[in-house]
Amino acid sequence: MFGKLIRLYSIPCADYLKALSAPPNGGNHTPEFTAAARTQESHERAMAMSKGLAALGLCALLDEAFLKPVKNDFERRRLA
Repeated sequence: MFGKLIRLYSIPCADYLKALSAPPNGGNHTPEFTAAARTQESHERAMAMSKGLAALGLCALLDEAFLKPVKNDFERRRLA
């Protein structure tokens, strides 16, 4: 689903793969990625990213003044 949306719009997002300490060329669905994802460092980074995304979502839900420029920027980029 997300891949289909990416093709339709330019959607800014947080790349969880950047949070993990995978070796070069150790992309998703590889033994290298699996090994890297098992580390405590990767777990801590993924948790920090998850908390940041949750906080961002909460701000968007609770603060219309925060959400309005986000929506405006999304529409501007979508129409570009």
